[in-house]
Amino acid sequence: MKSLEKRFQRNPEFYQKYSTTINDYINKGHAIKLSNAQTNIEAPNINYLPHHGVTNINKPGKMRVVFDAGAKFQKTCLNDNILKGPDLLNNLFSVLLKFREGKYAVISDVEQMFHQVLVNCYDQQSLRFLWRENTTQPFNDYAMRVHLFGKADSPCCANWALKRTALDHSDSFHPDVIQAVTEKFYMDDYLDSFNDLSKAKVTVKSIIQLLRKGGFHLKKWMSNSIDILNDLPSTHISLKVVNLDLAQ
Repeated sequence: MKSLEKRFQRNPEFYQKYSTTINDYINKGHAIKLSNAQTNIEAPNINYLPHHGVTNINKPGKMRVVFDAGAKFQKTCLNDNILKGPDLLNNLFSVLLKFREGKYAVISDVEQMFHQVLVNCYDQQSLRFLWRENTTQPFNDYAMRVHLFGKADSPCCANWALKRTALDHSDSFHPDVIQAVTEKFYMDDYLDSFNDLSKAKVTVKSIIQLLRKGGFHLKKWMSNSIDILNDLPSTHISLKVVNLDLAQ
């Protein structure tokens, strides 16, 4: 942590982005500050995760704070001590084939998918980390309350939660919508296609409504049909969409 703070001092802009991300985690309830009583409890699964910042050249101004569940301490790490769970990913080849079947294609992804799935309170003790706003303050203990990118069981748990959302609401939505959620996602990416434009519009809206019930939010919609995109809020559409209708 002190090594990270040295980088903050050398690069104030990096620190500002990092601090904004951490505070965003706290404000959204993805991370929680521990009280003195919570910090001082004794439990066999208490673990502290180092963290670092990752930026993407395609997303200027944004930073992801990554918690290293593979960091070794005394020859072991968090990932060595948790069950990975079964592989619940849909077969990618099957997802891509189905995506190519219809005339109207749509793709989207779940916003911060892992962070939408809570970790039970006991296991949050394994997701502790240190943070302070500046070096004049003492370190504070925090714990992540959600699943993390790079943690061995996160893909299984997030996939299970997504499909369980569809199962729990199967009586309220058309079977095609339930099938789309269970069979046409590859992790957080939704890929689908339709031969009927009206059905495409209805299905897309229904999937958005269904997943919202589980706390999952679909964003960055793209399609080869401007009609489908015009049916969605502009804030949900990918910035990479280009209108190639030369008749306009």
